[in-house]
Amino acid sequence: MKNLTKLSIFFFILFTCKQTIKAQCTNEALYFDGDDDQVNINLSSSYTEFTISAWFYSPSATNGGHEDRIFSLGNTGPRLEIGLEKAGPNAGHLWVYDQLTGLNSNFPTGSLHDDSWHQVVFRRNNSNRVILLDNVMIHTWTSNTNTDNSGRFVIGDWAGGSFTGEFKGMIDDVTFHDIALTDIQVTDLYSCSPVGNEPNLIGYWTFENGDPGNNNISLTTTPNIASGLNSLADGTLQNFALTGTTSNFVCPVSPYVQACNGCTHPDQVALDSFYTATNGAIWINNTGWLTDCDPCGITSGTPWHGIVCQNDRVTELNLVANGLTGMLPPEMDQLTSLERINFTSNNLTGSLPTELCTLPLEYIAVFSNNMSGDVPPCIADILTLELISLASNSFTGALPLFDIDNTNLWNIRLYNNDFTGGIPPEYGDIPALTDVLLYNNQLTGCFDSNLSSLCTVNYDFTSNVGLPGGGDFVAFCANGTGDCTVCNHADFVALEVLYNSTNGNNWINNTGWLQDCDPCGIASGTPWFGIVCQNDRVTELDLSSNDLNGTLPSEIGDFSNLTVLNLRFNLLNGSIPNTLGNLSNLITLKLEGNQQINGTIPITLENLTALEELNLFNNQLSGSIPAELGSLTNLKKLWLQSNQLSGSIPVTFGNMISLEQMILPDNQLSGSIPAELGNLHSLIDMDISFNQLSGSIPAELGNLPNLNSIRLENNLLSGCFDSNLFSLCTINYDFSDNTGLPGGGDFAAFCITGIGECCQLTINLTGDISSDTYHADMELSSTGAVLLDSIVIFKAEQCINLNSGFEVQVGGDFTAEMEACPN
Repeated sequence: MKNLTKLSIFFFILFTCKQTIKAQCTNEALYFDGDDDQVNINLSSSYTEFTISAWFYSPSATNGGHEDRIFSLGNTGPRLEIGLEKAGPNAGHLWVYDQLTGLNSNFPTGSLHDDSWHQVVFRRNNSNRVILLDNVMIHTWTSNTNTDNSGRFVIGDWAGGSFTGEFKGMIDDVTFHDIALTDIQVTDLYSCSPVGNEPNLIGYWTFENGDPGNNNISLTTTPNIASGLNSLADGTLQNFALTGTTSNFVCPVSPYVQACNGCTHPDQVALDSFYTATNGAIWINNTGWLTDCDPCGITSGTPWHGIVCQNDRVTELNLVANGLTGMLPPEMDQLTSLERINFTSNNLTGSLPTELCTLPLEYIAVFSNNMSGDVPPCIADILTLELISLASNSFTGALPLFDIDNTNLWNIRLYNNDFTGGIPPEYGDIPALTDVLLYNNQLTGCFDSNLSSLCTVNYDFTSNVGLPGGGDFVAFCANGTGDCTVCNHADFVALEVLYNSTNGNNWINNTGWLQDCDPCGIASGTPWFGIVCQNDRVTELDLSSNDLNGTLPSEIGDFSNLTVLNLRFNLLNGSIPNTLGNLSNLITLKLEGNQQINGTIPITLENLTALEELNLFNNQLSGSIPAELGSLTNLKKLWLQSNQLSGSIPVTFGNMISLEQMILPDNQLSGSIPAELGNLHSLIDMDISFNQLSGSIPAELGNLPNLNSIRLENNLLSGCFDSNLFSLCTINYDFSDNTGLPGGGDFAAFCITGIGECCQLTINLTGDISSDTYHADMELSSTGAVLLDSIVIFKAEQCINLNSGFEVQVGGDFTAEMEACPN
């Protein structure tokens, strides 16, 4: 990385370079004179993924008139060029030309003719392209076509045949990777010059093979020091004078240091990645970090802040409450001697990288951060692990299943997270365990008898509503309450989880619940409250109006013999579990009146082929009604009113041939009323009022022989009343508050006088096209004024005003048939 030093160092280096340039310029650069200098590299392959970087220094006195190309890629045909904008109001701004995509732009970077070093990076990942300046993304664009990047890679000029658009200034440390580097790797490249043997580095031109400012005319190439597989060729020097202080290898006129270049410490790269990924520049204390190549302080006597070493290898990172942000990088696996990490009380995000599993870790502490996701299973396989503290984060998934062969693990702290599932029975077999704190998670299930060995250690499983007694391990240790082996009833676990997840201790009536292992009352003669059984299996569960408060657990789908589930009018919240679709014997499902059940209606309900009644009204359900519900051919009652459902009424509802009641008002349904509803010959009551339905009323609704009540009021319906709807005049109806219907939905007027009926109107227009007088003969199927809906045939130019107020454009003699409605 080119970093300007203090002014005193500037004069020192200038002076020493003047005296003995070769000795003082270990980091040489190549100066391009802006005339015809260029470095050519032949490419033998095309690359769909690659990354190019280059450091450049442009003096304030530019050559003007051309875009100063830093590098270009391709042939004279499709090619990529990156440089600085030519003279003008945007002179010196970063400029990119991608011939294949048509991009030809400069970007508001300010003038880079500023006598300073900058790094430019181009990264391509298949169709995605990104340009970065000094580790800041400047622009991103895409193309579905691959750039033709075979042929030439040119430094300091464009890839065409003539010498135009040459760069004036210094260029150094040009790299070519045959992959799209990650953001972290790009940042590392900005912070640290490569060594040359990094993976996928196939081109690295350091311009270090000259005698700065002296006679180099014998040189024809500059070497590629990258040792990666399929490395590119050396660079061919073209048109350089190779003498003097321009058009030659030089000692930079502005000094710089390369912070990591040449560092051979085995932990350097990993520490640099860690520093960058966790925003080390804004740590509370970053003393020593990246200022030298001595993280362990072997030479200086003081290691970098938070680092402990043995034998010059990092064994501990202790950065408690130090302002760390971002995510732990995978490069930490290169810290092969690391035994302890303590990042307690920071602001880290993301999950634990699986790469940690390869380290001999004894101590993992990330207590009180913002980390999340599942814990990689391999973390639990680290046999050197003694303490793991992941508490007070947002980790999810199952608890880590620690290896029982680990004779070192004594402390497990996983509290204040979102872990789910049960406590692994294997925890009782961890030989050295003395502390296990799992409180305030989402754990469920019962206590395996194998966990009894934990009764003598320091434990806390409380505030896990899905565990027996909310995690009352004391009761388990005292009398076996919640022991999985005590209760082997097929429905016991699901009942227990339901009880705990809905705050069963505070139900209005919880008689019998969890007091024994006999929910069906086979032995006692009295089943638990709300339960009906057949053959010692729960077939009906009715806990309506019983103050159930909480969420429905996924285990609700384990009642394989259940035919009735009635949890209406409680205080349930959260979403409806997809596992309800497992209850293939269910006939009645009632969840209405809970008010706080949210989310979408699970598509899995299509599997409830025996279902006859589905009541979900008066909740907070959203999203569309699944079309899959149309497969419920035994359904008789569908009550979904008073939710926040949107989208259209599925046309598949026309397949529910047994449906008697379709009640959907007070939602946000839109679209038209499906004509397929005319197939519901068993339908008695239809209520789809107070929605946002549009279009006309399907004539097919007049074909419903058993319909007794239809309510369509307060929608956006329009059009006229088809004569087929006369059959609805003898039942209960309400079509009001639909401004687009005749009379705003006055169906009574239609039934009495036929007003609003859709009918054919024939108008015979005669007259001379040159005359202003026309005659119209009208034939109506009923009396009344004319309301024209549409004109089937008309000819242009002349107009005639009918009494209805509509203008009909005519020309010559003709007959026009139009839809019309009496009013």
